[in-house]
Amino acid sequence: MKMYQKLKKCKSIKEIYEVIPEKFYEKCAVVLIFLMNMVVVVESLTKIIYNKGSYWKVMQNYNLFGKICLIYVIIYIGSRICKLKSDEINKYFKNNIWDFCFLMLFLLSVVSITVAHNKTEAINGDWYRQNGIRAYVVYLSLYIIGKSINTEKYKRFIFWTITIASTLQCILIYKGYANDPGRYAGIFGNSNHCGYFMTMAIFAMIGLLVTEKSLIVKCIMTVIYGFNIMCLILNNTFGCYLAVIAGIVFYVVVSAVKNKKNQSLIYYILMYIHIIFVFVMISIITDMHTGIVSNNFNITGNDIVKVTDRSEDAGNAGTGRWKLWIHTIKIIKRKPILGCGPENIQFEPGYKNEPHNEFIQIAAEHGVPACLFYILGLITLMIHKIKNLKNESEYTIICGAIVFAYLISSMFGVMMFYTAVFYYTFLGMVSRNRNLTQHYDIRKNI
Repeated sequence: MKMYQKLKKCKSIKEIYEVIPEKFYEKCAVVLIFLMNMVVVVESLTKIIYNKGSYWKVMQNYNLFGKICLIYVIIYIGSRICKLKSDEINKYFKNNIWDFCFLMLFLLSVVSITVAHNKTEAINGDWYRQNGIRAYVVYLSLYIIGKSINTEKYKRFIFWTITIASTLQCILIYKGYANDPGRYAGIFGNSNHCGYFMTMAIFAMIGLLVTEKSLIVKCIMTVIYGFNIMCLILNNTFGCYLAVIAGIVFYVVVSAVKNKKNQSLIYYILMYIHIIFVFVMISIITDMHTGIVSNNFNITGNDIVKVTDRSEDAGNAGTGRWKLWIHTIKIIKRKPILGCGPENIQFEPGYKNEPHNEFIQIAAEHGVPACLFYILGLITLMIHKIKNLKNESEYTIICGAIVFAYLISSMFGVMMFYTAVFYYTFLGMVSRNRNLTQHYDIRKNI
């Protein structure tokens, strides 16, 4: 009420911004991320209960959601500009060099539109992927939204909502619902896309498994975690399965280094063993009934042999990905500076498909400099977080594992509007520089 009275007295936008507290923006950000997860939840429940709903409706909802996010970010950036002095902006980018790198990626992506053969698709995106520069505006917005979240209880809330959303996908998978003919895709248009989403969600479950203090909740979360692992295997997206393995290794190593001098080290060790044990046992049991895991490892081994031996059939390695990678690298060599423009690979001579590797895709569509800025941003962020690891919360480490796992899966996948939004949100949550006075001690939750 007091704030309302103060707002009535404001005579300029700057005065309005000065009245609005910082917590207001953080709460708005949490609400937006909640709505993002609710799109998946609502559509999943609609399918489970009424056997209705479609991938296209999901895309439409996310398009609307993207516009709402953009409005919020414009207001939020306005507040930053009003409160920061010019020298403080320079200081900010100096202390957050990864943000400068990601901004350069975005700007170069915008510039690459000028060389695109089909500028309409470069802006709006392909009818299926919808990953034009309009999507990049939303990605940047969600990165900023994720960055505005600092309170650990809000991160915990986000973990719970994406856990629920992913578990509903598992129910659809278990019921045999397949948007992607012959493969399980949940509410997504492709089983791979469903796999990307589940990969990120599984680490939110790990985060809750570690940080929740209730033994009953831990038991429930163990069941949910195991159920999601099983359904990810049934989803049969091997790149995502490997990404989960890599992410678990990442989390255990980083968390162990951070907590090596913690009084609760034994607790963490037990949790690491528990997480790995459940993953391995579920993998073995599921493979005994389906043969999916062992078959995928055999296929991958054979594909590696084909590539290293330069076999005539090498192009088909990775379900044709090797052929796509070679083709895309040729595009990069022809157009190294600005690329061929967003969503314009399909207009280049050769295969009319995305490379199924996001790093190669960025280099081909936006140019090698854009890809280098992206990689440099990720590396500088990682180095900074490692240097300041002792000051980071367990929730931030989990967000880092989510980002790492997604990056691994992205080496074998296609950037999609309705899955990349989650990645950029968690990337933003990782990138925020924590106030050292607000350090979260997990021992309070044990």
